Amino acid sequence: MIAGNPRKKGRYIIMKKMTIAALCVVAAVALTACGQGTSSKTDSGKQAVSSAESKVEESKADASKAAESKAAESTVKEGLSDVETPEIEITDESKEDESTSLLGGWTSAESPVVTKELLAKFEKATETLTGMQYVPVAYLGSQIVNGTNHAYLCRIAATVPDSVETYAIVTLYETLDGDISISKVEESGRETDLSELPGGWFASESVEVSDEAKTALEKAAAELDGAEYEAVAELSSQVVAGKNYCLLCKVTPVVPNAQSKYTLVYVYADLDGNAEITETVDFVEEEYNEEDWSNIGVPNPFDEYASMEEAAAAAGFPMTVPESVQGYSERIIQAIQNDLLEVMYIEGDSRLSVRKGVDAGDISGDYYKYSDVKQIAVGNRNVLLKGDGKKVFTAIWTDGDYSYAITADDGMTEAAMTELIGQVS
Repeated sequence: MIAGNPRKKGRYIIMKKMTIAALCVVAAVALTACGQGTSSKTDSGKQAVSSAESKVEESKADASKAAESKAAESTVKEGLSDVETPEIEITDESKEDESTSLLGGWTSAESPVVTKELLAKFEKATETLTGMQYVPVAYLGSQIVNGTNHAYLCRIAATVPDSVETYAIVTLYETLDGDISISKVEESGRETDLSELPGGWFASESVEVSDEAKTALEKAAAELDGAEYEAVAELSSQVVAGKNYCLLCKVTPVVPNAQSKYTLVYVYADLDGNAEITETVDFVEEEYNEEDWSNIGVPNPFDEYASMEEAAAAAGFPMTVPESVQGYSERIIQAIQNDLLEVMYIEGDSRLSVRKGVDAGDISGDYYKYSDVKQIAVGNRNVLLKGDGKKVFTAIWTDGDYSYAITADDGMTEAAMTELIGQVS
């Protein structure tokens, strides 16, 4: 018995049938040849037989050949009919496991949580991109190709003042050699509406769908016909007279051979236990080649200047910053006309940005949800610090008619950030 691939087992059985049939044919041909040899023999001692008698004997021999050939054919048919033909049995071993995706198909993630390993892949793919900021929120799944595709649900925004943060599905392509880059973006155009103010939308502490959100979706979807809704990730919520949920769902039309698609689904659950779907938003695919992704987003609104005085003239206001910052060897001065002035301190791939602008609110361009957010006093300024509990990555504050922001790619100690804030005005 041959173990292993059931397709190989099937080929073995078919070959066995063909071998048996071939042996029968060979036997029949041999039998015919034997008959030919017997019928063609003549008595070597009767050389005086007349030519007429020879012709008669040849005619008899031909008739004998035909009869024996027909008998041989009958023997072959009878032999084949007697051969037992085993059936090819399709057992569970040869069936595709329904829980395993086909090669080339997408395999949904068991959990939407972005692990450290998945975050490292995403950061590697986006580390050289400028113009846009990407915050991976949920991991959706993978696809085996000549390498691996990875799909993430992200919050994305242009790194310019007054930019709008929206939801998008970003696909990464990882080669067999470990290189990784963005291959596709599917944008929703839907603002996240996240706010740290009471009554605003708050990002979910965990993207795994809570029981209350799942129950609200089930109640709301039960009132609708034509599609099935499966909650994949819980993105945000808002407390009102009841509660609003923003969920990423797989939506599947109830028709034969329907294809599922990811959709943003907004659900409202009232205080009486009722629920309804208030909004759905689809994602629109946008593909880019490698050159497009080298500086994706919006055209750079900044102009570079050789001195702080020139930049101040362009921005419409001055800004005081340190001439240099320890650990950074390069300084770039840039501004947006009548709007914002920025100084970047650079060392390799690490950047430290100091901004001053006329717009009220957060002008940092950093939309990441940090685990440690707190207010501190630096002189007469009330500063909001954002970090991970060990380092501070962003500081924002207002002073008079201007807003300020400091962002550090590699983070800083709270003491170092506080000292730098005191040198900015």
